[in-house]
Amino acid sequence: MGKDIYGLIKRKPLAVYTSSIGKDGTLCLPEECLNELGYNSDPESLFVLTNSLIEGNICLYPKESFDNIVSHLKSLNSFNRNVRLLQMRIMGRAVNTSIVNGTIVVGPDLMESLRFNADAVQAAENDSSMLQVTILRYQNKLEIMSSDSYNSEEYTECE
Repeated sequence: MGKDIYGLIKRKPLAVYTSSIGKDGTLCLPEECLNELGYNSDPESLFVLTNSLIEGNICLYPKESFDNIVSHLKSLNSFNRNVRLLQMRIMGRAVNTSIVNGTIVVGPDLMESLRFNADAVQAAENDSSMLQVTILRYQNKLEIMSSDSYNSEEYTECE
């Protein structure tokens, strides 16, 4: 098991990958990640991109998996402030997306959630370079974060 973050036990990822994301939000996913998500080049396949429980991260789920999460979140007591905050965080920013040729587009709101450091963003603006992300592959989702965040102390203990 991984480190306890925000009161949750962080499961150890199946694999860790690095990739690049354009300042326009275009992210090419590693083939192994696509296989785990059940991607099969079908343009009708839907996925959901949303905030993670961990600040600064976003998640990509197969639509069916996310629908199960939504069903569970809706069954919780919405009079509880923490439940409402959780529902807003996960369901409020969720967007349906498709994977086209192994690529997704991360919208501006979720790009902002990734919290790239100002130097990396400035460098990408100046020379059209890509921003670096780390992708943690779990059985039913991908957790995506800036590589700077992953390399910080918060994640170095996840081994």
